[in-house]
Amino acid sequence: MGLYRGLLAPFRGAAFVAKHGLWGYVAVPIVVNVLIALVSGFAAYRLATRWAPLQGNAWWQVGTAVLAVVLVVPVFLILYPLVSSPFIDLLTEKTESIVTGSHPSAGLWMGAAQALLHGVAKSGLYLFALGFTAALSLFLGPAAVLGLVLGALFLGYDGFDYPLARRRVSFLGKWRYLFSNFAQTAGYCASASALYALPLAFIVAPPFVCVGATLAYLDQQR
Repeated sequence: MGLYRGLLAPFRGAAFVAKHGLWGYVAVPIVVNVLIALVSGFAAYRLATRWAPLQGNAWWQVGTAVLAVVLVVPVFLILYPLVSSPFIDLLTEKTESIVTGSHPSAGLWMGAAQALLHGVAKSGLYLFALGFTAALSLFLGPAAVLGLVLGALFLGYDGFDYPLARRRVSFLGKWRYLFSNFAQTAGYCASASALYALPLAFIVAPPFVCVGATLAYLDQQR
């Protein structure tokens, strides 16, 4: 049941937004994500042109473009929760209000402080995981698979972060929730990762998958 609930969650989120006409809540985070993607893409391209070898060679142009794409995704995944989270938080609050009639609140200042601390902790953990995977890949080819798994797991954290943060769950408590509901988390991570793999979906998808995670959380709590 948990696996099935997790697999369907991102698509349930999109259907829920469409059914209840929450497009106004979705528009702002999508615009913010577009801006983040543009900034991330420009920064990644500058890094790629600085690092890529064989400047002036025709293959350099292709290599630079590929390297920029590889760099832009992790940069985006680190930035977008920090910048667009207040807007997605409003969307998921509205989702809870529709489903249950109300929603808990961590309080303005307490919520902002917790979001900042947990966001910094998550970004540090993500960078460590990214660096560890990159270093491991120098010795083990299959380490790329580990990178995909870790990336999917962080997508799961980002999605379930919203309902858990409103209940003042600690940083470690959020990870404990993910692993204690492993089937739901695995299904959600697999489905969200497949959705994000579509071209430019990582710009549009975050609000929908986060709504889906909120719905899955509320179902699981019942």
